[in-house]
Amino acid sequence: MAEQAARLEFVHSSQFTTPVAEEYAQELLEFAGKNFRGGSVYFTCGGSESVETALKLATQYQVEIGETRRYRVLSREQSYHGSTLGALAVSGNKRRREIYLPMVREFAHLGFPYCYRCSYDCTDGCQNCGQQYAEELERAIKASNGEAAAFILEPVSGATLGAAVPPGGYLKNVAEICRRHGVLLIADEVMTGMGRTGRTDSPTMRTRSRWRPGGRCYGSSKRESWCKQRIRSKPEARARTCGGHWKNCAPFPP
Repeated sequence: MAEQAARLEFVHSSQFTTPVAEEYAQELLEFAGKNFRGGSVYFTCGGSESVETALKLATQYQVEIGETRRYRVLSREQSYHGSTLGALAVSGNKRRREIYLPMVREFAHLGFPYCYRCSYDCTDGCQNCGQQYAEELERAIKASNGEAAAFILEPVSGATLGAAVPPGGYLKNVAEICRRHGVLLIADEVMTGMGRTGRTDSPTMRTRSRWRPGGRCYGSSKRESWCKQRIRSKPEARARTCGGHWKNCAPFPP
């Protein structure tokens, strides 16, 4: 970090880039899977900002392809995506959200596959309930009347639900439903850790965040190459003063 600071004190990432950030972004894309090759990385300052960026990117993508009615971001109950207002709006923890509800937009929150308190029949090892929970997403997309822009979920639920692993086939079905309806799939891997549960190429965007002693923290939102090609304008809507800081990019492995 000292070496990086000695080379350059500060530039705003909305106008400039640095070799260390470019190199680290390429490492992340290669690690993220084949569907992200040729994509791009947007560095932030932490997990909540990564989610906020992904929500904005999803809406911007829909607008730039002519789907101007799509703005709703569907999510799941008993989920956590961050503490900023946009991330809080798609989070499903009622206690954390209740006093801020007048300030956030309310979109549909769907059921989540959790066999301990399942709404369906779990006698077959959760294969059936996983399919039924995926079908809830399809119904919610149809109920949005063409206004659904994205669906965000934690591949493995974090602190709010307690590391609940989805049943086999659930994520695959969710990804297929999103593709079929033109809805972007955002995998919030800030708590899960990208790649720690097996690599998957299904999401359109992935969010992550890491921290190291000394207060060095960064976050990122990655998007597939086909999504990148559609998003060319208005970077100022996502700009962060210290986002993508090169001193934070240098010390981290992918």
